[in-house]
Amino acid sequence: MVDWSPLAVGGIGSICRHHINRRGGDAECRCGISALVDRRHNFGWGSGLHPNRLANSQATKGVGVFAVIFETLNEAAERGELLLVNGGLCHWHLRLDGQITIREIIVLPHLRRRGIGTMMLEKLKAIEGAICIFAKCPCDLPANHWYANHGFMGEGIETTKTGRRLQLWRLRF
Repeated sequence: MVDWSPLAVGGIGSICRHHINRRGGDAECRCGISALVDRRHNFGWGSGLHPNRLANSQATKGVGVFAVIFETLNEAAERGELLLVNGGLCHWHLRLDGQITIREIIVLPHLRRRGIGTMMLEKLKAIEGAICIFAKCPCDLPANHWYANHGFMGEGIETTKTGRRLQLWRLRF
């Protein structure tokens, strides 16, 4: 099973639209991609909902969690705010004030420490109109070291409705 542990907030299931099968918390793709949604994490799209509650909420009634994840990523792709590279992805948003917000940044575990995250960061920094990059990362994840090592400055800690502590990061350029 592939561990899709993100560098930012949230968990994600398989991103292969046509092959998602639901089996508990697992998503398996017939083309070989598998992912586990970590049910302890909030999704990074501002829902603040535990995946079980998200799946059963009125907003997603009758729609599986993975369909919600796909729709979010599909909408980002349609807006040009989804960066896909070999071994990783970054879901981001450019605000009118020039701040890029990283919603998710993910590198496959067996491809980490090869510069994939850095490459995606450089692509974000090159976006026209961007003046800074903002991200939130659960305090207990080692990804916080990645942000610190890439010039992000800690701006404080935020606690989610579920009690999860998030480190706030900003990179100014």
